[in-house]
Formats: sequence, structure tokens, C-alpha cells
Amino acid sequence: MTQQQNEEEVGIIASVETSIGNENILYYKGKFFRIFKNHQDKAVIMSTALMVGFLEPDMKMALFGVISSRGSNWVAKKIHDNTGLHLGLILDKIPLSIQRQMFHCSEAVTKPIKWIFRSALTIINQKVLSEVLAPVVEESIYRFGIQNGIAFSLKTLGCNNELSSSVGIFCASLMFGFAHNCDLSHPQFIETMIPGIIFGIIQEYGGFPEAVLTHSFHNLSMRFI
Repeated sequence: MTQQQNEEEVGIIASVETSIGNENILYYKGKFFRIFKNHQDKAVIMSTALMVGFLEPDMKMALFGVISSRGSNWVAKKIHDNTGLHLGLILDKIPLSIQRQMFHCSEAVTKPIKWIFRSALTIINQKVLSEVLAPVVEESIYRFGIQNGIAFSLKTLGCNNELSSSVGIFCASLMFGFAHNCDLSHPQFIETMIPGIIFGIIQEYGGFPEAVLTHSFHNLSMRFI
């Protein structure tokens, strides 16, 4: 392309942008958001369908994951109701200094996530956030980033694959629990960390798309069961 042709093309683009005008762009942007806000239940279904089509996950693995995550929470609740035992009592044996370090790391990770979610809630509702956006963002950070990062670091230090993966899953799930509630005995912490372990196992043996879809199905199931 000659310099003259390039200048002509830039001039055409500029004239089109001028003819559209900023006011029209704002109008259509506002109209899109109004339509989106009025049909968000359909948007959840469409977004999930698009996510499935784009990520192409193993649906059997994802369904197994959500059954495991909800089932594990149910078992943990029954054990707590019948015996008074819960995950927090075990985790409380971890040295306080390590707990604090994990909590501070979780706080640092959570700040940008909370900012993303607060910004998103200006254009989407809680359902879309919980069932579409949150699974993608949280799995990207906790499983794909932190879990894989810890496992990779331990492997480079000479740890075997099983130990490295297990430590990565545990640490990422603990931070995931802290992100929702810092009280080890609080039901919200327990009901978040346990599914986090399941999501981590799915990520390890199934892959990132399966972990995202499992997380999405888990959150969706909370509305009905």
C-alpha cells in the first residue's frame, strides 16, 4: 500500500467516525446495556453456551466436578451437624504465622478481583456475575495462576509431581476460602474452600475449561438446590 492510499484510507475512517459522532456511539452503547440488563437470565444461558462452545470442555468431567463439589459440602455439613467437627478445626493446626502469610497473600489477590466485580455490577446483575464472570476470573487467578504457579515452582525445586500438585491445590484453595471469609470456622469459608479443592483437582486432571465450567455449574446449582 502506497503512502497516498494509506492517507486516503485513514481519511475515510476519520470521516466515518465523524459522521457517526460521539453522541450516537453513546446512544447505541446505552441501548445495548439497557437490552442486556432487561434480559439477563437469557444472557446467563447464552453466555454459558458460548463459554461451552469456545472452551470446548469435557462435559462429563464438569458434571462429575459439580456433583463432587456440592456432595462434598453436603457431607461436610452433615459431619459438622452430627459431630461438631469441621474443616476449620484441622486447618487451625497450621502455624499462625503461615495462616497470616496466606491471608495477606489472599488479600492482595482479592483486591483487583473485587474491583473487577464492582465495576461489572454496573452493567450486569448478580446472576451473570456469579455464574459467568466469577468462574472465569477466579479460575484464571486461583487455579490457572496460583495453583499452577506453586506446583511449577515446587517441581523446579525437585519435588515430585504428586506432591507439587497437591500443595498447589491446597494453597490455592485455602486462599480462595480466605477471599470469601477469613474465619476458618465460618460456614462460608468451609463451603468455599471445599469446592475450591474440587475445582483444583478438575484443573489438574481435566484442564482449565473444565474447571471454569465446573465452577459455573456449581454456582448455578446454588440457585436451585
